[in-house]
Amino acid sequence: MLFRSFDDSLSPGLSEFVTEAEGFDAIIRHTEVPGLDFVSSGEKQAGSVSVIRHPRFPELLRSLGQSYETVLVAAPGVLSRPDAAEIGRIAAQTILVMRAARHRAEDIVEAVDRLAAQGVKVNAGILNRVGESLGSYGYRGYRVARYA
Repeated sequence: MLFRSFDDSLSPGLSEFVTEAEGFDAIIRHTEVPGLDFVSSGEKQAGSVSVIRHPRFPELLRSLGQSYETVLVAAPGVLSRPDAAEIGRIAAQTILVMRAARHRAEDIVEAVDRLAAQGVKVNAGILNRVGESLGSYGYRGYRVARYA
């Protein structure tokens, strides 16, 4: 979680904004990195509607877009939850981030297809952690080896 990278707390954040417990300025976290601020997810609200489906979520994105040149929104995996498609419908662009050692070509195609079915165009992709392996058996040279 990003807030840990900056020795910050989870709350106040997005959850507190959509429930109107906190205002826009209160949830913006300023870091020591010039030009890099963030908004954490906030505390989970038991029994509440998803913050991404809340009417104040698009309002927050519009406000951030007016205050910042670039706004990145991290979403859960496309194949595990519908949140990425919901965010993608609001966002100006969608970037699919994939881990080289985790996501197979079939998973990537399925993720792009699911987003497209929801009206979301993937504008770019980032393949990170290139060089890691899937941890499966395979050939390395002329011997069978376990990829670590």
